[in-house]
Amino acid sequence: MIRWFTQNGVAANLLAGITIITGIFAAMNIKLELFPELDLDIVSITVPYPGAAPEEVESGIVELIEDRIQDVDGIKKMTATAGEGIGTLLVEVERGYDATEISDKIKVRVDTIDNLPEEAEEPTVEELLIRNEVISLAIYGNADVKTLKEIAEFIRDELNVRESITQVDIKGVAEFEISINVSEISLREYGLTFDDIVQAIRSSSVDIPGGSIKSQGGEILLRTTGKAYTGSGFEDIPVITRQDGTVVRVRDLATVEDGFVDDPLITEFNGQRAVLLRIYAVGDESALDVSSRVQAFAKTINNDLPEGIQVEVFRDFTYYLKGRLQMLIENGIYGLLLVLLILTLFLRPSLAFFVMLGIPISFLGSMLFLPALGISINLASLFGFILVLGIVVDDAIIVGEAIHTAQTRGVECEAAAFWGVREVFKPVLFAVISTMVFFAPMMFMPGEWAHAAKGIPVVVLLVLMFSL
Repeated sequence: MIRWFTQNGVAANLLAGITIITGIFAAMNIKLELFPELDLDIVSITVPYPGAAPEEVESGIVELIEDRIQDVDGIKKMTATAGEGIGTLLVEVERGYDATEISDKIKVRVDTIDNLPEEAEEPTVEELLIRNEVISLAIYGNADVKTLKEIAEFIRDELNVRESITQVDIKGVAEFEISINVSEISLREYGLTFDDIVQAIRSSSVDIPGGSIKSQGGEILLRTTGKAYTGSGFEDIPVITRQDGTVVRVRDLATVEDGFVDDPLITEFNGQRAVLLRIYAVGDESALDVSSRVQAFAKTINNDLPEGIQVEVFRDFTYYLKGRLQMLIENGIYGLLLVLLILTLFLRPSLAFFVMLGIPISFLGSMLFLPALGISINLASLFGFILVLGIVVDDAIIVGEAIHTAQTRGVECEAAAFWGVREVFKPVLFAVISTMVFFAPMMFMPGEWAHAAKGIPVVVLLVLMFSL
């Protein structure tokens, strides 16, 4: 193979050119992120049980779920926590099983439990993932928290629609809550109990499908939309309807407060009350692209906000990714220039140029296979590129020097290329293979953090393969 390529320079140059062009195209389209999404192989089950003591949560929720899912194949360990008003189970998946498949099986089992307490809310079953936060926005100014949160929801929707950013979380503010404070005096006055109020709200604040009507013009679906979503909606719910037509509503018996959950959380930005937006890159979204779009959006959205309210970018995590990219580019350029300079001094300039050219070809060639192997450009894979840079330079110098030595002995160019490469073929081959053998076991290390660092050995192996 080596002899054939030395005798067919066009084929060698064509192969190198194809590798460079396709590698550049792949590098421009490869996903950029801070860290790869970590699959923790943990399934979370959460069941809110408002007002219940931990003992009630344990006996009424946690133990029921444990009994129902304990024989699911693939569960390694279960950790249950019964707290005040909520029960949580964390299920660790056995190595070698698909966490998503186990999550689906657990959800089916949990949905079949029909003897959970009536006051308990619907169980939430989800696979835990560590998402990559890219950048954050602070909405702050001279306004109350409710106004700030409403503006934050508006900005979140605008990011979804205008910038096609799918993952935006509102943080730094308590959840909305509508509280109904019933007066004991009013209950006695109307001869009611607290359960009467609760039952009236449950039966009235609902959306009920009413079937359909078939006619010549088509089918009409009937639906009663009576679910209350605001404080005023709950105030209008009837509790007592007398025969004379008078109605006693919730507002006649209780005080309705449309506010927030009782939470001591206070968020400030630049000394003013604030609500935060955390923005994530998911799927094939590039962290650098998401960051640039959010920064441009933040500059324009301020013109559409009420006076005294501002949006400001902070905590841009792509700073670290940009720094690592800059380090790789600078190290690569300096390395190439130093190799070119030193080899030009001691070898022929044309030979030094082709030795130098082998380094970017090896890097760009590896880019072709990274997406297929599920590896993105992140802090871990960039570390792999920086790590392997010196190894590739060393091997290129050894091969180039061997060819130059053959030429100084009077061997013609084509023969010198062949004899020079053959002279060092075995030591270079085994040197590279031994390095690849050293890094290969890192691909099979267990644990979620080992999975995050998988990009290091993959990058090293691919670059060394192309360098050969």
